[in-house]
Amino acid sequence: MADLYRIFSDEGLAGLLPYATNPNSHGYHILIDKIRAGIPLSFIRTQMEAPHLVVKNGTYQALFYTTPEKAQEQADNLLAQGYKPTIEDLPDGHGRQGAFLWLFDHGPTHILLDDTISVPIDDLADDVPDYDGQPTEEHMLRNRALNGATFYYLQQAAAGLGNLEAEITWTKAMYGGTFLIACINDVANDYPPLCINVHGRQNLLLYTDWRQVQMDHIDETPSCITVNFEMLKNILDSYRTSVLLLNHATCALTLDMDLLEQIEKSATDTRSHEPTAASIFDREKKGAYSLGQVSEEDWGRVDPTPDFLK
Repeated sequence: MADLYRIFSDEGLAGLLPYATNPNSHGYHILIDKIRAGIPLSFIRTQMEAPHLVVKNGTYQALFYTTPEKAQEQADNLLAQGYKPTIEDLPDGHGRQGAFLWLFDHGPTHILLDDTISVPIDDLADDVPDYDGQPTEEHMLRNRALNGATFYYLQQAAAGLGNLEAEITWTKAMYGGTFLIACINDVANDYPPLCINVHGRQNLLLYTDWRQVQMDHIDETPSCITVNFEMLKNILDSYRTSVLLLNHATCALTLDMDLLEQIEKSATDTRSHEPTAASIFDREKKGAYSLGQVSEEDWGRVDPTPDFLK
């Protein structure tokens, strides 16, 4: 029987991976203990201040590495594919548990360690929520599935990758989703939405979950109201010169009535064909179709990257 502690001493965490493929194995339990104890790990995030996501076994997973060198090698590979990755070290001490909960709220259910082993986040952190999208008194709204669909889709589109499945997953999550819209606590005026001015236009602040609200308002968290997709259209109908700004601190995606209608069409269209909605990234570009996805024939001449990710 292999001396796993000696292997760890000689080779570090990476040496344990061949012995940790079975979640019931001794090697897996040592791996989990070492990660929980604070052994250094690096992960890859995007320009949206969100973890870089991959899809494996039907779940969103975040890329983690046992050494900075391995993380850099993967970052170089992603850069060559059109992504804009950043390497970050996972905090240790008390910050580690909080980091894993931050990670979970952005969509992934697992970390993918050295592109080899998928480790559930609830094995690495205590008190991982067992609900999604349910308002509570302590945490008004959690939307892990919507966040995962949003960040994965925008990450793909920003790299110029035509991923129809990611688009449809996102539009369906949006169409069936619940959101938080920040508002002014003024009952006399029916709680008007909180807004910021962007390039001379009023942007109403909209969020996918409570963490996104807190990231955007560090000093003082505003009042928020839960709304569904249909209510978003009603809000824009009431504020005709304004747009919605989704997750200002991260993806900062502008939603106008036209885009909401495109999302609804994509989410409810059951026909199997090429996407039909206009690009969310540059509505003036020829050849760009369906929410930023570009025909493979046009990949050499059409850049669907949104300005905020360039």
